[in-house]
Parts: sequence; structure tokens; C-alpha cells
Amino acid sequence: MTEHTLYDVPATVLKVMAQNLENENYPVRIRSNDDHASLAAAALWLFAKQTGLDRDSESLGTVLTDFLGDLLHLCEQFDPDTSGEKHLRESLRTALMHFEQEKEERLY
Repeated sequence: MTEHTLYDVPATVLKVMAQNLENENYPVRIRSNDDHASLAAAALWLFAKQTGLDRDSESLGTVLTDFLGDLLHLCEQFDPDTSGEKHLRESLRTALMHFEQEKEERLY
């Protein structure tokens, strides 16, 4: 079995995943963890388009890394006396708890 990383996946896969939500009303009703992934893909696809990373030659890993870097800048903008990294780490810890819970849930 071949191992793949996010750097093996072209950024344009985000566009395909985001299309899963094209006919959805807002707010999007989450029925499965695939819906969670599609929402994230839609947000990252918008970011990729705005930054010029919306090409097959760019990877999902690159888009995600650049987006996370920008999140660090955003966190720091709202609390310049504290590290943006501290705020992002706290948010990631909470997000991981939510992710673990959602992985176990059966959504309808």
C-alpha cells in the first residue's frame, strides 16, 4: 500500500469536494462527516482562488499550510501582546476534541 500525504493531493481536489455543497441552502445542514470535510474544502478552495494556489501544480498541503499561517496572523491581530500561536494551539485542541466526538457520532 502506498502512503500519500496532503502534498501528493492537487489543490484542485478542493473544488471537487466543495461542489458537494453547491445545491445546499444556508446554513448547510450537516448530515455526515463528509459534509464537514466539504465545508472545509469550500473555505480552503476560496482561499486557494484568492491566493493563486488554485492549480493542479499546487498541493492541498501547501494551501492548508498557507491558510494556517494566515490564521496565526489573524489570531495575533486580535491580541498583539500574546502569541498568535498560543491562540491557534488552544483552538486546535478544542477542534480536536470536537473532531474526535464527531468521528464517533452517527449523523443523520
